[in-house]
Amino acid sequence: MGQPGIYAIAEQASFGIARQLSAPLFILAGTIAPFSIARLSQAQTSIPASVAPVSAPLVTQAQFPARESLAERQAQVVAKAVLSDRDRQSFQAILTQAQTQKLHQQPFPTIIQTIADQFLGATYTAGLLDQGDTEQLIVSLSEFDCVLFIEAVLALAQSVATQNPSEAALVDSVEDYRYRDGELGDYCDRLHYFSDWIFDNEQRGNMATIASLNTDPVNKSLTFMSRHRNSYPQLKASAAAYDCIAQREQKLNQALTATNHRYIPTHRIRANQDLLQAGDVVAIATSIPGLDVTHTGLAYENSDGTIGLIHAAPGAGVKLSPDLQWYVERVDSAVGIMVTRPVAQPEAPAQ
Repeated sequence: MGQPGIYAIAEQASFGIARQLSAPLFILAGTIAPFSIARLSQAQTSIPASVAPVSAPLVTQAQFPARESLAERQAQVVAKAVLSDRDRQSFQAILTQAQTQKLHQQPFPTIIQTIADQFLGATYTAGLLDQGDTEQLIVSLSEFDCVLFIEAVLALAQSVATQNPSEAALVDSVEDYRYRDGELGDYCDRLHYFSDWIFDNEQRGNMATIASLNTDPVNKSLTFMSRHRNSYPQLKASAAAYDCIAQREQKLNQALTATNHRYIPTHRIRANQDLLQAGDVVAIATSIPGLDVTHTGLAYENSDGTIGLIHAAPGAGVKLSPDLQWYVERVDSAVGIMVTRPVAQPEAPAQ
């Protein structure tokens, strides 16, 4: 039985949903619906001046307990597998339909939202990344937690935008979003705190800050994992893992203070929605001590231009909440949202 990660634990509290956690089923989420790209034809085609980048399943297992050099950790890779048959069918169906619709010619926000739409109704499953004693790079197109949904959609969007339809490219992209410096290492290298996910991906140009948002400083130290060690089997079982996470928390807190980490208070979300666009990564900030975020999703541009949230939610699966502020107001302990903008990567060179 899988164990919940940091956001699965927080989501259980925030959504008030009790559930049994099970191993991945890897079933196809459903029939791929036809693309509808007309509603986003006016989306931005480039990053405006106010948005500035900062200066698999394929499964790869890396042995965990000791903290070693990156080369040593990479040398510990012991197994690889390809996408399950059903996930491969889903992957190929999405890419085939994207090619038919010439989706790669659309603005990147349109690509992200169009792909996200294909997963409406897919299963929410917690603990997918914590199935064993080794850190695994898992890519599922069948079931998700809130962060895995974002990573899968963004990786697929990059595949479409760069016209690089290989499974290897998909998996590499997920790895790049999920791990510090884009490299699978051990449990401590995963970007557990979503503030760390944002910070690391912005530093490497995968995401961009939106400087014009009306925000407030976070003013919070992140200590949830080290203070709740017994909730994390990897930390409970390994002093090295615990010490590493505690050190990561210290470094992250220093980095967030130095970069003036900020969020949009809940009551100001609608006032900022004209500055948001389809595909922006939205993280729901929380008042829970020591924790930054309890849930994540992607901004969704409705036909009338208002902003909702498409997300993988406990007890509901992938769903669309059409009014972002209304939804956040109803999440326990929510105080607002953090937002970062995905950056389309350069097109793959011709073979």
